[in-house]
Amino acid sequence: MLSIMKCRKSKKDILTERTIVVNHQANTSSVTREHFCGNRIISSHYTWWNFIFLNLFEQLHSVANFFFVGIAVLYFYGETPLSPLVTIGPLAFVIAISMLKDGIDDIKRHKNDQAVNNLNFDVWRPSSNAYLSEWKKIKSESINVGDIVLCREEYSFPCDLVILSSGDPRGTVRITTGNLDGESSVKTLHSVTATQSEFKLLLSLEQGSLEKVNVQQATIVCQNPTGDLHSFEGRLEYGDTSVALGIENIALRGAVLRQPNSILGVAVYTGHDTKLSLNSKCGRRKTSSTTARLNATLFSFMITLFILTILYTGLQFAWRATPVGSGWYLNYRPITAWKVVQEAFNLTFLFNYLIPISIILTLDVLDVFLALFIAKDIQLYDESTNIKSEVNATSLAYELGQIEFLFSDKTGTLTQNKMQFRAFSLPGDSNTYILRKNGLYSLKKGIQFWNQFDGPSNRPTCVAEKQNKYFSSSSEDETVNDNSEIQQDHFERFFPSKVNTLTDTALTFCTAAALCHTVEVRSSPDKWDQQPPIYCAASPDEKALVEAAADCGVVYLGSDPRLTNSSDEENNHILLLHNTVPRSSKFTEGSWKVEHVKRDGIIEFDSERKRMTVFVRFANGRCLILTKGAETSMLNPKLCSQSSAEIRDDVMRKVTAFACVGFRTLVFAMREVNPEEYSGLLVELNRAQGLVGENRVLELKMVHAKIESKMTLIGVSAVEDKLQPGVRHCVRSLRAAGIQIWVLTGDKEETAVRVSQAAGHLPLGLTLIRLTNGNTIDNVARRIFEQNEGMKLRLGMKTRRRWLRWHRDADSKSPSYAKGEKGNDFYNKSTEEATNDVSSRWDVFQRVKGGFTSAGWKLRRRRRKHPGGACESVGLVIDGETLHYALSPILCRDFLRLCMNVTTVLCCRLTPLQKAAVVKLVSSGLADVDGLGVPVTAAIGDGGNDVAMLLEANVGVGIFGNEGRQAVRAADYAIPQFKYLRRLLLVHGQWNYYRVSTAFLLYCFKCVAFVAVHAILLFFNGFSAQSMVEGLLYSLYNLTLTSWGPLCFALFEQNILEKDLLHRPYLYRLMTQNGNLRAWYIVLWCLDGIWHAFVVVGVAYFVLAGGGLYAEATFYLPGTSYAAIDMDLFGSAVYTLLVITTNLRMLVASRTFNKVTIIGTLIVGFGNMGILFLYQYTSGPTSVLYKNFFYLDASPAFWFSIPLTVVLALLVDIIWRLASDIWWDHQIELSGVKREKAKKKRRVRRKMFRTSSEDFEETARKSPDVDVDTY
Repeated sequence: MLSIMKCRKSKKDILTERTIVVNHQANTSSVTREHFCGNRIISSHYTWWNFIFLNLFEQLHSVANFFFVGIAVLYFYGETPLSPLVTIGPLAFVIAISMLKDGIDDIKRHKNDQAVNNLNFDVWRPSSNAYLSEWKKIKSESINVGDIVLCREEYSFPCDLVILSSGDPRGTVRITTGNLDGESSVKTLHSVTATQSEFKLLLSLEQGSLEKVNVQQATIVCQNPTGDLHSFEGRLEYGDTSVALGIENIALRGAVLRQPNSILGVAVYTGHDTKLSLNSKCGRRKTSSTTARLNATLFSFMITLFILTILYTGLQFAWRATPVGSGWYLNYRPITAWKVVQEAFNLTFLFNYLIPISIILTLDVLDVFLALFIAKDIQLYDESTNIKSEVNATSLAYELGQIEFLFSDKTGTLTQNKMQFRAFSLPGDSNTYILRKNGLYSLKKGIQFWNQFDGPSNRPTCVAEKQNKYFSSSSEDETVNDNSEIQQDHFERFFPSKVNTLTDTALTFCTAAALCHTVEVRSSPDKWDQQPPIYCAASPDEKALVEAAADCGVVYLGSDPRLTNSSDEENNHILLLHNTVPRSSKFTEGSWKVEHVKRDGIIEFDSERKRMTVFVRFANGRCLILTKGAETSMLNPKLCSQSSAEIRDDVMRKVTAFACVGFRTLVFAMREVNPEEYSGLLVELNRAQGLVGENRVLELKMVHAKIESKMTLIGVSAVEDKLQPGVRHCVRSLRAAGIQIWVLTGDKEETAVRVSQAAGHLPLGLTLIRLTNGNTIDNVARRIFEQNEGMKLRLGMKTRRRWLRWHRDADSKSPSYAKGEKGNDFYNKSTEEATNDVSSRWDVFQRVKGGFTSAGWKLRRRRRKHPGGACESVGLVIDGETLHYALSPILCRDFLRLCMNVTTVLCCRLTPLQKAAVVKLVSSGLADVDGLGVPVTAAIGDGGNDVAMLLEANVGVGIFGNEGRQAVRAADYAIPQFKYLRRLLLVHGQWNYYRVSTAFLLYCFKCVAFVAVHAILLFFNGFSAQSMVEGLLYSLYNLTLTSWGPLCFALFEQNILEKDLLHRPYLYRLMTQNGNLRAWYIVLWCLDGIWHAFVVVGVAYFVLAGGGLYAEATFYLPGTSYAAIDMDLFGSAVYTLLVITTNLRMLVASRTFNKVTIIGTLIVGFGNMGILFLYQYTSGPTSVLYKNFFYLDASPAFWFSIPLTVVLALLVDIIWRLASDIWWDHQIELSGVKREKAKKKRRVRRKMFRTSSEDFEETARKSPDVDVDTY
């Protein structure tokens, strides 16, 4: 802990960059390592000396814990027959369990830290002889910045290292980064070319051998530590040279070396400065809205407690002033202020049981088990990918049932992110070139392009999807294929011509596609004729483009293996060129032409430029700069100034045509320069890349603009990303569940609209409002205002027409005698007078309606009965440029009102930060707009660009995608595909919320009943805070006697069957916005507890105590002639009756019973009974509980009171339960689909706990997919 504090303090002294001396041990006069953190990793939260104090301090931050600690302290100042152990005991038990859980978790962290910190590595250190150095075994925690470290194959790197030398002659290093971003693919890094050969001698030295090696002094200047895994800025000053360092030269801690057998690196970031540690920081702590409602309810109970205390304290002293309360036999002490306070304390001790202390422990247990149920659900396992769901946050299980807004990414989330190259188009060429399995085809101008890709079932229609408030579905709907394949006969009807030979323009485009990328080749270039090259790429788009170029006759073979001794041999690549298209014509191997190409520089793609550029030099001296990117950046006149405006317009039309089909497009451009200019641009680029900080950003921006200019457009590519299976059905179910789905994507507008329509997010024929290309804040403000006012106007006109229609219908249905009495005055009026009469009534209606504006918002937000503000289906499409102005402080509220008045929203061309900003806008801004409180939001994505959005939403759901595991690691829940979100929300979400909320209501019920019994009995003992039973029974009431029922209810209750939740998704919205924890519903449960208290006390009073009119009930006691119920037996009887009725009330509320519930109830019941009977004998004759239950067992009146109490107390509950069942059945039948009860079948019992994916696969094979309901 101290090292962390020291590290954080020392960072303040380093303002912009850090300077590192390589092998600093031999250069002690240089910059010392005192400015940098050590390499010791501390992920634990506690130490052995602060665990108890720090954990107690953290637990006291809980309102309930703090409350009970305060009550325990008051026991020492009050005068009460209850022992302080009554409160301190349960509180200590709850705190001890939480402390034990936290301690076990932290011990695991300590062990993991020790395992990492004690790993040994070879570090080049000076020996005892000052002139000699050697490899020494050093623990990982002792490595310092500037140390030269030797890392071996299959070991992870101990810190962030700049690779000085590699065991591979070419300087390549292959690693895996599964611990960093979850990606399993092998990635390639490169050593610094200037130090590859100089430091390679150290690799050959054995450990323990003393050698005098002259290592030339080197200095690294790099940026301060950052958490960005994909960027590194710095330079290596080695001798008289300065080499720019990039992310390809640094090996990050946590990555594993795969090839070669060893590498040499210098430590630049250690300990908590490493990128892995910086990315290990969690996002903001997420709290459930349900938890906030529970805390608010507990706080209101606390207020009620203090009100009751003050009320009964006043009643006590008022009763003492009456003749009955001031008898001579009542020996009162003089009334003082402190005496009044003490009596208030005594009453507080009785009423504090209104707050259930055991609910804290119960909720902790529930969080673990509900998360386990999700993680082990076989229905959330994808057999095709062998991936199951994961839970990263255990405290949000019941938040899944409260989702109102879902923000979804498009690529990889709604689509498969498995790119397939479909077509390309060339500037000035009217043809479109389509790549198919059997060759390349040319489609002539005039033929509808989209007909080549859309099946008949996917043709656009002009009819909007009908809004169904009670949408239902059957399991057969899930088998509908969301992707339409090209029908061969449909394709051949348009007679496209096959292309056998590429034109020069087409060959240039294919060459650019084969070179402008960062794809790696895993196969050997020498064996290309025996085995086609195997490509590996971080981006599926790049891989699809390179494969398409190979299919067209331009094959990329990777680095040239013959140039192994060149200092920059990784820049030498091989291209195979063919004069014909391989797929379209027959050819011979001898017709291939080998082209050696040198790729001297790469400008990576970034979200600001939205393009990438490569420097390419051919063997004949030709120098090219190739660029590809989004059309928004590529069609800038400054970039492609060599292409005319007509060409740019033509390219834009081709991009739009591709996007309308739903394809992802890229625009390619090139620039041919002379060798002198080529070399000059490279020098400027390398110099700018070697800078650090703001200077680097500014210089790179200027150099990039200079390089990416004066270009000529050469083509447009079209890549298809198909929908995932089940997406359309899932989207439709979520919409029917009342969840508003917003799609946030970085793709272009036309592609996003097309994919959204295919997914069902934007139904075909939906009216679209397009807020795009907003270039000023005034323009955006005017357009938002026009749309809001237009919707208000249309809504007013529709409402007025309905009012007039209703008024005419009402008058036409009036009785004839009424008309006669009035002499038909109204019908004799002129048309103008009648209209004026209706208009005046309309004005009154408008004024009344104005008072219910917020109620209208509430209806649209919760029920979504009306699809939009104007009662019409409207969709909003907005791009990132316009959104930049719409999110400004002066427009965000009006923009949010517009979003709430439309059916759905699609945001395109967004950056990752803009995605998070949209989520934040809805989460924090909607409460100010409609006044209904903060909505519960969820976000789902699959890539690193979705991490900010996932962290900002209340619930983040990650998908195991093809672009790494960043989203899965940052999300609260992870699922294999988008379609599983349907079950996660509709089934687990609804069940979890209903279980936890109803369990909380049961706790409220039993606590209110317990306190209400005391409140009633206070009227019989002069409000003197007399305890009803022994103090131990007060603790057992909440801890053991009445806790098993709510716990089983919260674990296993299924108020609605799974099939009904899936087939009738509208049932989900009945529970949103904490529908089960509304104030009136909580009060209803509290009234039920009060009813039970009156019944229990009433029956005991009239049956056992005689009701003040008759003698007390008697029982047979050997050795005595008369034994009657006294106050102690009366209290024990009331306590017993209350425990019985409370547990039976919980059984009445349950709809699901299993072996665990039944057997557990019997075990807990008999166990508690045994404890009570044993305690009554061991407590001693002086105890008020001594043999009480034995005496009650001998009383016939007590046995008669049990069924009487049960019938009277539960009669209301049974009627309530029947009414609830009827209401739920009515809601289920609203879909209009007749349900047929399925025959009961013996179900296969699955194991609750599974440890491997193989168990999921075996269960999936053994369990057939059977529908329980028949529709």
